[in-house]
Amino acid sequence: MTVTELRPLSLGELLDRTFSLYREHFWLFAGIMVLPQLVVLVVAVPLRVASRTQPNISTTTIPTHAASVIFLLFLFVTAFLAMHMTALAATVSAVSEMQLGRPTGVRLAYCFLRDKWWRVLWVAILNGLIVRLGFLLFVIPGLIILVRTAVAIPAAVLENQRGWAAIKRADLLTERHRGHIFLVFVLFAILDWAATFIFALPFGMAGHLLHGPTPGWLSELGDLAGFLRNVLLGPLLTIALTLVYYDLRVRKEGFDLQLMVAALGDPGSAPPSPTAGSAVRP
Repeated sequence: MTVTELRPLSLGELLDRTFSLYREHFWLFAGIMVLPQLVVLVVAVPLRVASRTQPNISTTTIPTHAASVIFLLFLFVTAFLAMHMTALAATVSAVSEMQLGRPTGVRLAYCFLRDKWWRVLWVAILNGLIVRLGFLLFVIPGLIILVRTAVAIPAAVLENQRGWAAIKRADLLTERHRGHIFLVFVLFAILDWAATFIFALPFGMAGHLLHGPTPGWLSELGDLAGFLRNVLLGPLLTIALTLVYYDLRVRKEGFDLQLMVAALGDPGSAPPSPTAGSAVRP
């Protein structure tokens, strides 16, 4: 693999490179995303079937049943979110290796996280909490925080930043470029909404035409469609934000020049990793 030309990108160029990487390495990104989504499919379908076939619950067993359901749901959501964030972090790793001209694959992308999984997960939890807190405060603060911390996960994965350090690093990198990043979020939100509508439309129409309760097989097909949608579209925003991370480093820290210097110093060596220690401080 050759090193991708690193230079400041316009919004159009960034989107073009995002979709080019996605098309050229479709099976790699789908392979990374399939694991957490497969867990959802494998668990959701049997639960849905069991809920239709179980006997009626008496009033005396409702509290116990409700507590069990809540506990199992909590475990399931926690496990899924952990696996989903791991898949997104592996996507960051894969895109980074492509940018630096190194070989990658599903296994290599996940192996890259072996010694930093908990660190990345903790950054994701912290970032998710402050973004959700911002959305609770009349939405606008949440959007501002979301944009300011947009590259926190790439900073945690690629620079080994920990906890608040990764969030502060993202805040520093995104400064003066937040309008550009906001447009990236808007464009991919529109794409996500459109895809959700397209995938859900056939099942909504079928349910309307059949009248009465939704047949079980239709619900299972809906779960399968959701699985395909998430596998197909799940990597796109993360690919774009990883490219945004590199774009910001090129603009603010001359990371492209670091690669050139490394190549001139030792033509046979691999490009340097974008670690915090190699960053040029403004």
